[in-house]
Amino acid sequence: MTLRRRAQLIALVSALIFLALLTVLVVSHRDWSQSARNLALTNALSLEIVQLRTALFGYLLQPAEQPRALVDAQFENISELLTPEALSVAAMIRRNERTRHAWEEVRRLADEMRTLIADLVSSGREPRFAERDERTTNLIVVNSHNLILLMGQIQFQANARMLSASKRTNLALGLLLVGVSGLGFGIFLTLQRTILNPVQALREAALRVSRGALDQRMRSPRRDELGDLADAFDAMLDRLQETTVSRARLETEIVERQRAQAEIQRLNAGLEERVRRRTAELSAANQELESFAYAVSHDLRAPLRALSGFSQALMEDYGERLDGEALDDLQQIDIASRRMGELIDGILTLSRSTRGELRREPVDLSALARHRLEELAAAEPQRLVAREVEPGMVVPGDPTMLEAVMVNLIDNAWKYTGRTHDAIIRVYSMEREGKRWSCVTDNGAGFDMAYSERLFKAFQRLHRQEEFVGIGIGLATVQRIVHRHGGVVVAEGAPGQGATFRFTLPAAASEEPTG
Repeated sequence: MTLRRRAQLIALVSALIFLALLTVLVVSHRDWSQSARNLALTNALSLEIVQLRTALFGYLLQPAEQPRALVDAQFENISELLTPEALSVAAMIRRNERTRHAWEEVRRLADEMRTLIADLVSSGREPRFAERDERTTNLIVVNSHNLILLMGQIQFQANARMLSASKRTNLALGLLLVGVSGLGFGIFLTLQRTILNPVQALREAALRVSRGALDQRMRSPRRDELGDLADAFDAMLDRLQETTVSRARLETEIVERQRAQAEIQRLNAGLEERVRRRTAELSAANQELESFAYAVSHDLRAPLRALSGFSQALMEDYGERLDGEALDDLQQIDIASRRMGELIDGILTLSRSTRGELRREPVDLSALARHRLEELAAAEPQRLVAREVEPGMVVPGDPTMLEAVMVNLIDNAWKYTGRTHDAIIRVYSMEREGKRWSCVTDNGAGFDMAYSERLFKAFQRLHRQEEFVGIGIGLATVQRIVHRHGGVVVAEGAPGQGATFRFTLPAAASEEPTG
């Protein structure tokens, strides 16, 4: 049972007991009040009757107007006492036959005495004691004596009733005081057992917990608000103990992490030194590689020019003398020489693509795309290619390098839509995986995704030279530039359904080139 229900039950029982005791006290007090009024009426009536008897004897001894007036006045007083209060007195004592008959006898005797006195006054004879009707006089005296005796009995009964009512009232008052005291003591014991003792136990447990005794538990069997409070207290201690253990473990982990961090810092210091040395070695190797590439390309160009020149001279001077097979061989030598020159130019282009300092500034890819498409359209006016360029494609990066990216991607799309009717080249941006991608799409020859890893490798091609000319250096250059900026480039396509090349650049691109 909850504390609220217990409090309501205690209040209800207390109210019922208090009302019962108060009802007993009110009833007893009402009986006492009625008894007091009865006794007062009885005493007043007894006094009037005694005074009536005195007035009667005075009138009988000395008949005159004044004594008779006193007698009449006493009868009036008695009538006033009997008439208005007789009903209430009878209502109070209606269960006592003797008392009721006594009151009726008092009323009868008083009425009879008044009639006898009236008879004496109205007889017309001189009312002298010696000459008066002896029978009437004796009857009046006897009635007055009987009336006094009856009033004595009634007064005795009224006193007894008054005493009994006083005892009952005192008993009811005592019961009320004892009941209220017992009720208060019972409420106190109930509160002490149900509220004060559990609260005191909870206070002592809280004090022990404040001194560090986290293993303290209430384990209360109660199923009320205080029981819920004790359970919540135990649950709080459980969590507090778990938190303390976790804190100790955390402090241990912090110490271990500090040690590990110190070790990492020590290792990082050595690693940074090795990285610096490695970077210096790599820079030197790159410079040597660039020098080597330039030297190789420069040294190879002279023999290639000689080879191409001599083959051209042979065809011009002795072309008529050579048979068809020899002439084809000379033409193949010239084609191979030009091919070799293109490869050398590709090596130099690839070497220069990621060389130099990387600048960061807003670059308008839309403007670069429109400019390159206009150049291609002017170079091949016979081709009808639909061009769609999204405006406002601005990305952060190096202007020169990103121009090379857009030129290579658009040239690639222009080349592979050469055999497509209703060719379309689109340049747009899209949102995917929380990143902003710049895309170049065409509906040209496309490629097989199974060989997509070869697209960005230098001198690797997925189409024959007879289909589409090229040396396979453009997409490798695009990938190196995008990686230099810290971005990602992705190719998607299908044979005969076109291709899409998209790349994304971070807001703060890394300056370190990828491997």
